[in-house]
Amino acid sequence: SWTQGGRFYGGWWQRIPKESRVDIVINDKPTIEIDFKAMHVSILYAELGKTGEFDPYKLRSTHLDLSPKDQRNVIKKLVLTCINASSREQAFKAFRSDQEAGSPFKKFTNEELNLFLDSFLTENEPIRDYICTGKGLELMYRDSMIAERVIEHFTDLDIPVLSMHDSFIIQYDKSLDLRAKMVEAAGIEWKRFFSLTRKKSAWTSGCKK
Repeated sequence: SWTQGGRFYGGWWQRIPKESRVDIVINDKPTIEIDFKAMHVSILYAELGKTGEFDPYKLRSTHLDLSPKDQRNVIKKLVLTCINASSREQAFKAFRSDQEAGSPFKKFTNEELNLFLDSFLTENEPIRDYICTGKGLELMYRDSMIAERVIEHFTDLDIPVLSMHDSFIIQYDKSLDLRAKMVEAAGIEWKRFFSLTRKKSAWTSGCKK
């Protein structure tokens, strides 16, 4: 289907560890990465005409004695996997498979993962029916439409911008322009504002000195 998938793949910057992306420079200038906060969950809420939490992956409840950071990482990965999968069993298997060797998350049982997922759905009840339906391909198409607007805008201006699907890397002195275009592009597609966050960058990590 022409309305499923369609993301922009192939850039070498998509295949390096995220820790290495902070070292990318463009035209001898450090870069900043700006992303849409919880984009696929936000799109699901937008489809329903509702507004979700600013950070839906940060639950009010805690489980298995995980730190808030670790629990958020688990919830985020699990929810995105479930949005793409057609069943919980398939999603849980994929979640464990994607964990690095030696990660304690790799040992989570289906029962434990069910606990995390049910807790997320309790706090995000409106999007329950989208979980484990294979909806992810459609969401990738919708975020690719936003990415296309951003990429074309900066390409027309001869300004390099690197797409990470729901985030973009640009030289630091163009960050305000990028933010404005991301907000505009999302507004055109969805008629609403999507929250943006700035990821750690070489500029904010000490390149200024």
